[in-house]
Amino acid sequence: MPRYRSVIVKFEEIDDSDSDSVIEPKWAVYDSEAGVVLSGLYALPHEAEQRVADLNKEYDVSLEVEEIKQSLDKSTSKIRHPGSKN
Repeated sequence: MPRYRSVIVKFEEIDDSDSDSVIEPKWAVYDSEAGVVLSGLYALPHEAEQRVADLNKEYDVSLEVEEIKQSLDKSTSKIRHPGSKN
């Protein structure tokens, strides 16, 4: 499951002229790992979807980099000096 997803939120504005509130749907980005909706609202769903795609791509790359670092740490931790007898 991707870390980031686009979600619809209902944004309520109070209209001062007639004291009614207007509920307008907006789109936002939800971070499932942190359990929060990120700041920033989007008027159109494709705007939020594009942001989600960008964030998930960055997240996937950071995971790959972390895996490479761990792999290198494991492989370089056993290197011995050629003159060593062990």
